[in-house]
Amino acid sequence: MIARTILTCLFFFLFSALYAQVCTPEWTGEGSGITPDTTQNLPPATVNTPYSATVQFKVPLRDTLSGVAISLNHLELTGVTGLSTIPSTMPFNYACNPSSCSFKADSVGCVTITGTPSAIGVYPLTIATKVYLTLGVFVPVSVGGYRITVTEGVGITPSDKSIFRVQQNVPNPAQKKTDIQVNLPASSLIEMRLFDMLGTMIYKKIVKGMPGKNTIMVDVSDFNPGIYFYVISNGENVITRQMVVD
Repeated sequence: MIARTILTCLFFFLFSALYAQVCTPEWTGEGSGITPDTTQNLPPATVNTPYSATVQFKVPLRDTLSGVAISLNHLELTGVTGLSTIPSTMPFNYACNPSSCSFKADSVGCVTITGTPSAIGVYPLTIATKVYLTLGVFVPVSVGGYRITVTEGVGITPSDKSIFRVQQNVPNPAQKKTDIQVNLPASSLIEMRLFDMLGTMIYKKIVKGMPGKNTIMVDVSDFNPGIYFYVISNGENVITRQMVVD
């Protein structure tokens, strides 16, 4: 049981790193700033639904720290405390652009937070940074006030047709057959790949999808009992979920 749990965590980590969404820096405001700020806050998440939120910002040349005017060389994001506390089927993580999470003064950047929550609740986040005054001198600065609010899902509605979504397979655990519901924003091929705990692809299926709800049926009657991971792609987006076969 312990070995299987460790393998599960490693597999999720590898897929999170492989398919992490990279944002594109976009800043149209005047001067420096961040959006959303802690007043607007991050968009809410839905339980058992893949989540993605992007924070856009422009690093200032000068700022005030503890009442003292300072000139910045660059800013470095060192971590987001609280992501690991969110119950999830796909662990929450963040990715920066630039990927080093180091942002020069007067430059624009962005950070995307992704994951799939598995329990409702309000989860506060703290952003840890280092503000470099020169190349060798920095001041650690932590920013609180952000949160991810996870609410109960209500399923896919007609207004959701513009969103790419992959629902948890039903039934799960599965014994003979299981269905995976995929929501497409436009007609495209849906590629479904199934991996075992060792990362070996054991099943692949490609179907023609239509805008809105699509259902992929998977016959698991010949699979050995255990934990599997299915990866769904529409050519532009990729979502990974876990499946259990009894």
